[in-house]
Amino acid sequence: SSSSTEELSSPSHSHSVDQASARDSLSLTSQLVDDNSDDDEKILFDALQRWKVYDAEKLEDKEEELCYLVANLVFTIMWRGIDINSKDAWKERGQVMTCINLLALNNTLYCSHLELKLRLLEMAVTAALSDLREGSYTADNAAQLIRWIYDLTVIDPNQDHSKKASTKLLDGVLGLLDALLVFQEVPGEEWTEMAKLAFGILLSCAASSNLELCAMATAKLHTLVQTRCMKDAEEGGYLLYYINTIVQQS
Repeated sequence: SSSSTEELSSPSHSHSVDQASARDSLSLTSQLVDDNSDDDEKILFDALQRWKVYDAEKLEDKEEELCYLVANLVFTIMWRGIDINSKDAWKERGQVMTCINLLALNNTLYCSHLELKLRLLEMAVTAALSDLREGSYTADNAAQLIRWIYDLTVIDPNQDHSKKASTKLLDGVLGLLDALLVFQEVPGEEWTEMAKLAFGILLSCAASSNLELCAMATAKLHTLVQTRCMKDAEEGGYLLYYINTIVQQS
């Protein structure tokens, strides 16, 4: 027992204990440093990710602003830079729309060519309503604009309705239909071609996943069904078939 006591109190034993304690301390310190280093790296990584997101948002904002400015410039040239009394006015405007389609075929655009055309038509329908109130716009010009809107919202094969129609566009179309007196209670007095185009636009918007757009279109369809005499049984059958298709797909 005395030898055991001597071993415990010997300098060599104390030295070994001190070394073990030092190693434990170094190991703990190293672990703390590693943990702190990992935390710093995580903080730096998170900060970089947030900065990348911020940069992407700023870039997206700049692209959106660029598209907005281009759309306004193109519309101003199309609408105010062309003599509306010229017989080639709509032909020249159509060339602009054709160029947009060609650009989309051969280039990568900052925004979809459909979205660009939609913006142009939104501005055009607003301008047309204003010009009609001022008496500087004819019914034939407004009718041609509705034909363009029909081409985009109904005929274009793209299935993404959000790029082909909007509440702003539909609201303008409804205003044009009222201004042109397209729908009448007596079928023989209404503008047949425009009525067909209007039904096509309304049904296409009713099929949209945009609930607000769908609500606007279905409300107008409901009003027409309630207040307007149908031209014939075929028209009623077509409306029922199309609406039933929309309900089944929703």
